[in-house]
Parts: sequence; structure tokens; C-alpha cells
Amino acid sequence: MRKRILFVESENKCRSLGLLDGFGEWECQFDGRKYFRKHSDFFREFDLVVATNYSSSISNLVCCKCQSADVPTLFFSDGLYDLANSLRNPLLSGNNRVLYGFLPFTYFATVSRVYVYAGSTSFINYMPGRMLTMKEPMNIHAKFERILITTANNAYFSKKEFDRLVGLINDLSDYLFEKRIDFSFRIFDRAILDSLLHGGSVSNDVDGSFEDCLSKYSHVISTPSSVVVTSMYHGKATAQLIYRSEPTAVATAWNIPSIDIFDDTFQSFINCQEQLMEYQMDSVSDNFDNATPKDVVDKVFMDLSAYRSSTNVSEFRDSEVDRILNSSFNFNFEFFLRRIFEMSFVSRYFSVIKRFIRQ
Repeated sequence: MRKRILFVESENKCRSLGLLDGFGEWECQFDGRKYFRKHSDFFREFDLVVATNYSSSISNLVCCKCQSADVPTLFFSDGLYDLANSLRNPLLSGNNRVLYGFLPFTYFATVSRVYVYAGSTSFINYMPGRMLTMKEPMNIHAKFERILITTANNAYFSKKEFDRLVGLINDLSDYLFEKRIDFSFRIFDRAILDSLLHGGSVSNDVDGSFEDCLSKYSHVISTPSSVVVTSMYHGKATAQLIYRSEPTAVATAWNIPSIDIFDDTFQSFINCQEQLMEYQMDSVSDNFDNATPKDVVDKVFMDLSAYRSSTNVSEFRDSEVDRILNSSFNFNFEFFLRRIFEMSFVSRYFSVIKRFIRQ
């Protein structure tokens, strides 16, 4: 009999995260969040329940109910664990919550180690499809010097961080102009781009995937982000911009907290110093796993013969959010609004409004 998997999120969301490749051998059902009011026993008709959105109280509640009914759950984290994001993510910090502070999941698929958490979940390392689409590294022996400066989608959590980041990129741009080094931006955040001194004169290479873009560059300078792993995997000399106190999720061979320090290390960076490039490759090979989402689910199903829930979710489930969600007067607005927002034309509409407000 085919295994039945319930995904808490929509099919479009799961595909955008690259989760469904090779899942044809299983019977998959989506939009499980709409069942959040169901009794825990309802979820026993599924062999596995998969979640991807920790900031959703509805998603977490579904997983808590599954744990109570001894239905195994699997959470896919779609990027690097970032301590600053964990502690100061505005979607959670307003409710005095920490990203992954409590994990009501049987299994947790992750790219990198999660440091701050509670619960008895089992961790499985994997590589999201959106981070690496090429099976083999690019040709690392680039015969040109061209730098890509890029930022994470959510690169700052305060005005101070924003100002420090913009100032650092401005200093870098002036320095590279002075050195006559060719460089481009890949910045989707209009607030950052509009605040840069050279934002209107330097090419902003935002077309195509990151890996498509990466093939045109020999070096990458980025804020802490998943693209750092992609860049190092493909043999690009990679540096991180440092503008906050929390440690980065992955160690790069070069870090740039100021233009003075970048000046001290510029020659080793632009010349791709051999020992530091070897450090990069070792960092990637030692700390990251190329297992696919399908590999993760295969491993989970192999383990399930001995499965019995050991995570006590009662305190997490009985939180104030849970009580509100279970109110007889509550309508599932989160599910309704997410479905609307996932429609591509609505998402584009809100993006236009967001850019207009920031101007």
C-alpha cells in the first residue's frame, strides 16, 4: 500500500521550496492547515505529516495534534539556521517566541545545526533543491576578476543594522571603483538599493536563479545567507559582510566588518589564496550534506518501524495561541489569507505596494 503524506502547506508552496521531486511513489495531500480544528485522531489516516512554516501557529498546532496521536511529523527548514534571525525575527519576537525555540516535530530536516531549541526531535541533514541545482561544482579556475555583492532577502532587523549594512556596501563600492575592479549587485531589497551611493549606476543582476547568476562571477561578497554555501560549493572566493554581533551560520574564509580590514585582506581575496580556498571547500564538505528531500523521507520511513512519540507538546499546545485558535468563534483567517497571497498576481500586487511605501 502506498504511504500517505499530508503536507501542511499548499502544493505551490512545497514546489517553490523544491520539496516534491521524486515523491511520485507516495500519495501526497496538501493544505493540511485547513484541518487544524480536527481531533488528533483524524491525522492517523496519514503515515507522515510534513510542515515547512514555523512562524504559523496553525501549522504548529497541526503538528502538536499529530504528536499527541503518535503520527510522525517532519519539518523541512529551507535555509541556514541564523541565530540573529532566531532571536529577532519580527514574525515571532512580537509574541516573545524564538525561531525553533520548541520543536513539536518527530524529525527536523536542516541544512546546518540548530543551536537554540527544546524538544526531542531527530535531526536529519539535507540540501534544499533551491540552494543547489547543479550536481557538480562549476569550473573554479576563473580567468577573470568580477565580484558579485549580494544580500539576503531579510538582511537587517533594525535601522541601526540597515545603516551599518548600507554604509559597508557604500565603502566597498568606493574601494572597488578605486581599484578598478569590475563588480555588480544582486539586491532585491529596494530600500537597500535606493540608499546606495552607486545603486543607480552599478548593474543589479537580479535575473535568473542565483546559480545562473553565479557563473558570471569569480568572487562573491554577501550578507549571512544560504547563498554563501552555494557560492563556496562552486569554488568562488566568498566573503561575508559582518554588521551585527551574533555569529554567522557558516564560516567563510574571508569576513568584512570594515573597509580597513577588507583592505588588509584584499590581495588574498582577489587572488583566491590557495589555503583559504581549501578551507572553504573543507567547510562545505565537512558541514553540509547533499541528501535530497526524497532521501530524507526515505530515511524517515525506514525509521518508522520503531517510532513512538517521545516529545511532550502539552505546554506548547496549551499556549495562548492554541486557545485562541480553538475558540468556537474563530475562523481560519490565516489559511484563507495565505491561499490568497500565494496567488501569483496578488503576490506581485503586494510587492508593488511594499516598494511604493518604502520610497
